[in-house]
Amino acid sequence: MPMIKSEEVLQFIVGTPEDSRRLDRLATELGIDSLILMENASLAVFRVLRQMYNLSETNVLVVAGIGNNGGDALGLARKLYVEGYNVKTVIVGDPDNYRYPAKVNYKIVKNLNMEVNTIHSTHDIPLFKDLLEWSDVVVDGLLGIGINRDVRGVYSEIISLINTSGKDVISIDIPSGVGGADGKIYGSAIRAKATVVMGILKIGNLIYPGAEYNGKLYISRLSYSSPLIKSIDIRQYVNLPVNFPRRREESHKGDYGKLLTIGGAINYYGAPLFSTYAFLKSGGGYARLATLEEVIKVVAGKAPEIVFHPLTMNSEGAISSENIDKILDLIEMYRIDILIVGPGLSRSEDTLSLVRELLLKTNKPVILDGDGLYAIKDDLEIISRRDGQTILTPHKIEFTRVFGLEMDYVDENRIAVLRDISSRTKSIIVFKGAHTLIGYPNGDIFINLTGNPGMATAGSGDVLNGVIASSYGLGLRLGDAVKAGVFLHGLAGDIAANELGMDGFTSWDLLMYLPKAVKLFREKYREVIDRYLPEVVL
Repeated sequence: MPMIKSEEVLQFIVGTPEDSRRLDRLATELGIDSLILMENASLAVFRVLRQMYNLSETNVLVVAGIGNNGGDALGLARKLYVEGYNVKTVIVGDPDNYRYPAKVNYKIVKNLNMEVNTIHSTHDIPLFKDLLEWSDVVVDGLLGIGINRDVRGVYSEIISLINTSGKDVISIDIPSGVGGADGKIYGSAIRAKATVVMGILKIGNLIYPGAEYNGKLYISRLSYSSPLIKSIDIRQYVNLPVNFPRRREESHKGDYGKLLTIGGAINYYGAPLFSTYAFLKSGGGYARLATLEEVIKVVAGKAPEIVFHPLTMNSEGAISSENIDKILDLIEMYRIDILIVGPGLSRSEDTLSLVRELLLKTNKPVILDGDGLYAIKDDLEIISRRDGQTILTPHKIEFTRVFGLEMDYVDENRIAVLRDISSRTKSIIVFKGAHTLIGYPNGDIFINLTGNPGMATAGSGDVLNGVIASSYGLGLRLGDAVKAGVFLHGLAGDIAANELGMDGFTSWDLLMYLPKAVKLFREKYREVIDRYLPEVVL
C-alpha cells in the first residue's frame, strides 16, 4: 500500500517568511549562492507556465517589484525572452533600489535590451493599462511574502487593475497583498489562478482568507536539502493522514471500537445522533448513546443500529448530574474505548458539573465538543489533570468563549494561540473552520486541506466527532485518528458537494457519504492524498 514518506512530510512543512529567510541564509553558508536560489525559483515558474499554456501563442506580462520576489520575476522574464516567447516586463518602483541578487537579474535584462517598462507612480497607470491589455497571462512578482502593512498607492491600483482585467495570473511564492506569516489580506491582494511556492509552503498559502487567493498551488524545493530543512524548527505541516489497517477476515464489531456518546437535551435531538451514527457510517464497530428518554423517542427510529441508554432528566430539561454513576458503570460494563461528550448537551450548570466529574473519573479518551466545552471554561486545568487523553473540537466562536480570547486576536494569531492552549491543556485541539487546524501538546500544528463551504451547516461538527472516534476504533493511534478523522470528514463533504452541489446538502447527507469517503481513502489512498497536495515542480 503506497504511504506517505518522511521526505514528503518535509516537502509539505508550512513555515513563515522568517523561516524562508533562515533557510536562504543556511543554504548560502553551505555555498549555495542566493543567485542560484533565485534562478531555481525563476525556472520553477517557467516550467509551470510551460505546463499550463502554449507559450508560443501567449503574451506574458511579468510584473516585478523591487524586492527578491521581483528578482525572481526578472529571471523568469529573461528565460521567456531567450526561449523566444512573447514577454514584456514592468517594474513597479525604482530599479536603483534592487539589491543582490535581484540586481544581477535586472542588469541582465537591461543588457539583453529586453522591453522593460517602469512604473513610478499612479501617473504611469495608462502605460500599465496598455501592457495589461496586450497580455494574455500576468505573472505577479510584485510584493512577495513579507508584507505586513496595507497596500497603498500605485501598488493598490495595479492589483485592482490586474484583478478586474480577467487575465490569468500566476503568482510567485504568494499572491501580492497576502501576508505570508498569517494569511491576512493587507488592503487588497492579487487573485491568482495558480501560485508557485518557493522552498517551503507559507502559512499565508494555506490559512484563510489568504488561501482563497492562491488558486492551484505548485511548490519548488529550490536547492533546499532534507538535512537543511530539518535543521530549523518548523512545527507546522499539511495534514497527511495515515491509512487504516486492513479489516481482518475473522473479526467482530467489538474489534472496531466501542463508542459511548453522552449528549442531547429537550429540543436538542440531532447533535448526539449525528455524532453516534457517524461513528458507524465511517467504519466504527459498536455505538451506544446515553441520553434522555425523550430524545431516544425522537431519534431511535432514525438509527436502529445504535444502542440507547436512557438517563434521568433535571429540571432544566437536560441530563442530570445524578447520572454520573450510571455513566461510569456503562463505561466499565461495556468496555467502552472512547467517549464523545457534549453534542446537544445544553449549558445547564447541573449538566456541566456532570461533565467535569466525568472527565476526572474516567481515563478513557474523550472527544469534548459543543456545549460540553463550556464545562471547562472556568477551569482549563481539568483537562491537564485528566489521566486520559482529551480531544477538544471547538469552532471559532466556541474557541474564543471557552478560552476567554478576543475574536480579532485569535484571527491574527491563530496558529500561535492554538499551539499555546493545546500545550497548556495537554490536549489535542481541532480548531474547526476552513482548512481546519489540529494542535498537539508537543507544539505540532497540522493544516487540513479537505472540505468546502457547503459543510457550513448545522450538525457538520457533530459528524466530525464520530469520524474521529471511528478512526480510533479502526486501529489508529489517537493522534493519527484525529488527523484521519478530520481529513475524511472533509473528503466526505467534498464528495457530497461534487454530487449534490454546495447549496443545501445537510449533515444527514454528509453522513450518507461517509462510507464512500472511507472506501475511496482505503482503496485509492495515494490518489486521494495527492489530489489535495500542491503539485511539486521538479
